[in-house]
Amino acid sequence: MRQDDVSAYLNFRPFQPFRVHLSTAAFFEIRQPELAFVTRSTLQIGLPLEGNQQRFVVIAVGTHCLDGSSNPHSLISYFTN
Repeated sequence: MRQDDVSAYLNFRPFQPFRVHLSTAAFFEIRQPELAFVTRSTLQIGLPLEGNQQRFVVIAVGTHCLDGSSNPHSLISYFTN
């Protein structure tokens, strides 16, 4: 998965929540586009608040977002609340 792929999902209107699946079998839900930020080499995702603290996870795009598939969208899935 490339940063352009993630950006396309974040910029789609109306926004639909989605999951990013990692090569480690972990996944992260992106429920609001404002809580995710794509750079040239990373995807930064804001996680739910714990008390008063906001947490973020930083994922190396193209490293951990891999499954060996030729489909660049194979690691993104939509979900409903």
